[in-house]
Amino acid sequence: MQNAVRPTLVATATKFGLGAEIQSPTGLFLHTYLQLCYVFKACNVLNDLRKNGQLCDAVIRVEDGHFTVHRAIMSACSPYFRALFTNGMHETDKREV
Repeated sequence: MQNAVRPTLVATATKFGLGAEIQSPTGLFLHTYLQLCYVFKACNVLNDLRKNGQLCDAVIRVEDGHFTVHRAIMSACSPYFRALFTNGMHETDKREV
């Protein structure tokens, strides 16, 4: 019986952070770190836009301050905010929540 060849996970470092390459038994490399780099870049751009108040479409008020946010990002990360921003209630159209 022949031993099974298992994929090998190799950690790599890039200027955008840690990534991974998966070497398949056939020797092909799936460069998942490129996908991670894309995600890191996109998150950095979205954070820069938020910090500069660009393309922000809502403000979340708390006791001692406020946060400008992107409704789409908040909705993607939280079922609570998704329901709040998409259910057709009063908060759906309000800029401040």
